[in-house]
Amino acid sequence: MTSPYSRIAELPSHAGQTVRVRGWVTHVRSSGKVAFIVMRDGSGLLQAVLVKNAYHPKYGSATGS
Repeated sequence: MTSPYSRIAELPSHAGQTVRVRGWVTHVRSSGKVAFIVMRDGSGLLQAVLVKNAYHPKYGSATGS
């Protein structure tokens, strides 16, 4: 059985696919209508870009505040 989560180091092999990543957020930056989340899982780092008006509030604040 495969894990429902992908490690960050494996993400290049999943280009164009929807994946789930589990790890911890190390930085959050907000700039206008977008927020940048830097995340790590022990295998690498990734940066996610969130469009603030498309981010559902039930998941918390997209700006980290």
